[in-house]
Amino acid sequence: MLQILKLQASNDVTAILQLGRENTVINIKGGYLKATQANDNLGIYHPQYGELNISGGTIEGYSSAVEVRAGIVNISGGSLMSTATTYKCTASGGGTTTVGAALAIAQHDTKKAINVTLSNGTFEGLRAIALEDPQGNKDNEHVNVSISGGTYTATEYAVFNNYAGTTINISGGKFESTGANGIAVYAR
Repeated sequence: MLQILKLQASNDVTAILQLGRENTVINIKGGYLKATQANDNLGIYHPQYGELNISGGTIEGYSSAVEVRAGIVNISGGSLMSTATTYKCTASGGGTTTVGAALAIAQHDTKKAINVTLSNGTFEGLRAIALEDPQGNKDNEHVNVSISGGTYTATEYAVFNNYAGTTINISGGKFESTGANGIAVYAR
């Protein structure tokens, strides 16, 4: 188990970066992660097939608080925030893809399964949750997102699903878009 008390990253780094290891388990129960320099920094980059469990704490990233490209993610508490001022999502065969989302979900070109369960927590950014297919995988049967609680506040979209054929199952939560042209939930 990884227990974080306070970790602040700066100058083109990610606070937690897990590469090349399969079947990892990361449990975050509290603490503070911060990587908010405007150089594509993010709090947690999770590209491998493993498990990330967040039940508390604060995670801030410029690009994203958390970017998931494969694996299992369970968020039952805590606060995730992206501080970016513009949104973009671009293909990357070996790195991050998304700027401007508290939680970015973007399947890697390895096409490994992604299962995200959000039952509580606070998500803030230009887009609170962004589900994209930057690699053009069209592998919608292996990407599953379920929201049963939490608060999702964004300038543009509280929940943004731009991955054709996927469904984000929403059974609870509070969704708010604060921008003049914002939309609470967008599905392609």
